Amino acid sequence: MIIKKYNETKKVAEVLNQYNVLHVDSSEFSRYAIGSLLVRYDFIVKKFFSVKGADAIEEALHSEDIDLLLINYASCRFDLPVQLRNIKKEFPGILFVIYNFSHSRFEKIQLLKAGVNALFDPDFPFEELLFALQEIRPGSVLMNELVDQALLKKVKSAVAQSAKDFSKEEVMLVKDICKGLNEVQISDKHKLTKSKAEHAIQHLRTITGCDSRPDFIRFAMMNKIIKQDESLLARAELAVA
Repeated sequence: MIIKKYNETKKVAEVLNQYNVLHVDSSEFSRYAIGSLLVRYDFIVKKFFSVKGADAIEEALHSEDIDLLLINYASCRFDLPVQLRNIKKEFPGILFVIYNFSHSRFEKIQLLKAGVNALFDPDFPFEELLFALQEIRPGSVLMNELVDQALLKKVKSAVAQSAKDFSKEEVMLVKDICKGLNEVQISDKHKLTKSKAEHAIQHLRTITGCDSRPDFIRFAMMNKIIKQDESLLARAELAVA
């Protein structure tokens, strides 16, 4: 069924985009509530599916014809961007929409590099989010209060997706930052002047997009520089809160 809406500005009737949606949320209540809402908007949502966690996404994509992934970011692990990059390789036409996002600039950059098409904060009205889906196209990013041109420029710059090309010294510095060492401690450990230590750390911030210790911990865990330890990440986030 083709459904159209009238565009007052263009004075034409436009065909609405309709999607088969896979919703990802760890809360059974949220999955039920959002599913109940989405089925009311059958002119946007053709079919609705839901899974409890990101680990179940790929199995669902292989069993159902999905156009759009709708993901509650608060319910996902730190390495979601890595998983989305892998999904994008296998399903290049799928749209990624993240809601309930209230995290760092580093995480935004990683998600956008992974191919996310839209990010919405926790206060964004869900019904408005549904109509915003009409503005999303494969290969494009929806501009809003979370995503502006300056951020997209940063995404397209040389911000590293991985640590494959890092030197041994840079890997050691990342580990030290994750441990909580400050610039003075790092300069003493590596026998650097304070200015050289500051320059080295700033260079790492530039090439990784990391602004804080929690960002570096995420980057290091995603790239297997340090072992996965979500309690370490939680303590670091608490320290900067």
